[in-house]
Amino acid sequence: MRLRNVVVLAATAALVVACASTTQGGKSGPGPAVTTLTLGTDDKPGLPGADAVEEFARLVQAKSGGTVRVRPKWNAAGPVTQWDQAVARLVTGGDLDMGLIPARAWDTEGITTMSALHAPFLVTSDYLVDRILADDALAAQMLGGLTKAGLTGLALLPDGLRHPFGVHGPLTSPADFAGKTFRAPHSDTAYALFRAFGAEPADLPGDAMGQAIAAKSLAGMESSYTWASSWLPASVAAANVTFFPKVNTLVIRSSVLDGLSERQRAAVTEAAASTAVWARSHRPSEIEAGRAFCSYGGAVVYAEDGDIAALERAAQPVYATLEKDPQVKGMIERIRELKKNALAAQIAIPCDGRKSTGTLAKSSAAEKFPEGVYRAEIPMRRFLDYKVHPAWARDNAGISTLTFKAGTWRHHVGGSPDSADCYGPYTATGGKVVLSFREVLCGTAGGNLFSAGWRLDGGELRFVDVEAGQPGEESLMYVVFGSEPWKKIG
Repeated sequence: MRLRNVVVLAATAALVVACASTTQGGKSGPGPAVTTLTLGTDDKPGLPGADAVEEFARLVQAKSGGTVRVRPKWNAAGPVTQWDQAVARLVTGGDLDMGLIPARAWDTEGITTMSALHAPFLVTSDYLVDRILADDALAAQMLGGLTKAGLTGLALLPDGLRHPFGVHGPLTSPADFAGKTFRAPHSDTAYALFRAFGAEPADLPGDAMGQAIAAKSLAGMESSYTWASSWLPASVAAANVTFFPKVNTLVIRSSVLDGLSERQRAAVTEAAASTAVWARSHRPSEIEAGRAFCSYGGAVVYAEDGDIAALERAAQPVYATLEKDPQVKGMIERIRELKKNALAAQIAIPCDGRKSTGTLAKSSAAEKFPEGVYRAEIPMRRFLDYKVHPAWARDNAGISTLTFKAGTWRHHVGGSPDSADCYGPYTATGGKVVLSFREVLCGTAGGNLFSAGWRLDGGELRFVDVEAGQPGEESLMYVVFGSEPWKKIG
């Protein structure tokens, strides 16, 4: 079970060794040879980058007449530090044919041609992102740096604007960051910025984020509304503090591209260009994304003008470093020119969805808690109806088994490995059962999973008055444990 996708399953560590493979024909008999390209990304289905990968794969197959297929490899590097760079190295090393790699990641690999995108507080609107990516000369310069790694940059795909999301409250001034751990995907430019605020940036893969929350050392994280919706409890966004955008690079190893036929190469490059257009048209606005973030239990606030000015002053040393590179300096100047005539940035509207929606089921009478093995099936639609984030819904929908034995509980979602199960002790007193964690597990900082009343009727266990033990999980806990009866099977 993966209650929240803070945890990336270790099962992804068994990587598929991927070189472009060619097969002949199919079940109906001989036919055109089909080349399969494996594309790696740290994303997973239901998130913006993954949606773009699926669209690209669809277009490649259509434009190539079925002779080229793209096979996505989700969470391609597994739960490792520097996960973006790890995927990039799988592509350059020949284990993957293609990759969707955030532009932020390349500066650690000696490729700085995209660093201007991450100059602090420079690119603060989707409109400006689109103008930059539509500037053919500028985009070509940015992607051109990939050739030194043996890669061809096919497209730059917009993802979302990045803001600070606080765990315990808003992060709107340098003082809010000072001396605290701040989660951010690894990037030399981004890490220099957060260190300028006095924070210690770390990428915190796997359960490390939960450990930092438990230690009360984590101030928050750098993210977009769409991503942060799946990472609560980093739940308070500063809407008018925009560090930089996230832009993804769609890349292919040049030797793989050269090995395709002329028609196949055209199909891949045309599909990439069309996917870039698709990504722009399917990206939610900041207002839409902020509203959705609050509906999943987050909050949006505004920083004071003086605090924003203080953050911008603190960031100036980062510019001094970036502009030592004449090419990067020229790109920053070009972006400033584009910004002069840019439309005003859209900013999410303040909202607060952190309060519990209240009791979602009726309470039960006190009896001795009945241990045993129980099973329930929770449909995907139920999660979505209760505004559970799609990524959480995907991880938990379907048939679940819940085992209570000798004062312990274990939850398993069908189709996932046993290593993904969540488990811990439980207590049952006065008609109320409390499921807890002894350790950081399943994306939590330890503590309680949920508490509820319960009743057993005709071999079916029902949890009532379900109360989440972790912030932002009220609807998730109700849907997983309280929305369906659990039938006793053992």
